[in-house]
Amino acid sequence: MAKTKGHRGKKAATLTRPELDLALKKDMICSLERKYCLIYCLWVNSLIFLLMQNPGINLTSKERWFSLLTVEEGVKTEIYGFMPKKLHPLMAYNTFSIHLESVSEVKVNTSVIFKPLNPEYFIRGFACNEAAECCELVLGNGGKYTKFTPILYPDPKNCLLNSMDFLKTPVLIKILKVCLFGHASLSELHAPGPQTKAQIWEL
Repeated sequence: MAKTKGHRGKKAATLTRPELDLALKKDMICSLERKYCLIYCLWVNSLIFLLMQNPGINLTSKERWFSLLTVEEGVKTEIYGFMPKKLHPLMAYNTFSIHLESVSEVKVNTSVIFKPLNPEYFIRGFACNEAAECCELVLGNGGKYTKFTPILYPDPKNCLLNSMDFLKTPVLIKILKVCLFGHASLSELHAPGPQTKAQIWEL
């Protein structure tokens, strides 16, 4: 028998050895899920679960991107490869899913991350396609969508497809800071706490 840690003065629960082992594995999965989400894919479609088996998609082949189905199969293969084999049996349970905590952090802090853009642009229901400033960030020359959107460059109005400045933008740095160190890290007066998410997730 073993006791779990109490929370805010509540009496700790007593677990059997098998229950404790299962709880520890679930904690490990949660930590790995967050790490996967940050390193590989900030947004994972929840409809791909349950994960009953590894599709075994070749992650380096172009066939992986042929359709939405092969893209999802590729995500499943990535997740299986990321998780230790001893945890694979637990991935078939309906409690398994990829935590989207990083996405939530970014969504909550969009007005700060994308400052000085108008905060109204990030309100649900706002007609972004009618705002010229928004269109300049996501549409290429000629008002058409391109493979790499202008917002991925330091100067969206003067971006080139093969520019060496690709991804060298403060917006992406702010997104990483929020994901790894929390929203307080965006403040000039922020003092790092004893343990950041980067340390907890061993990044």
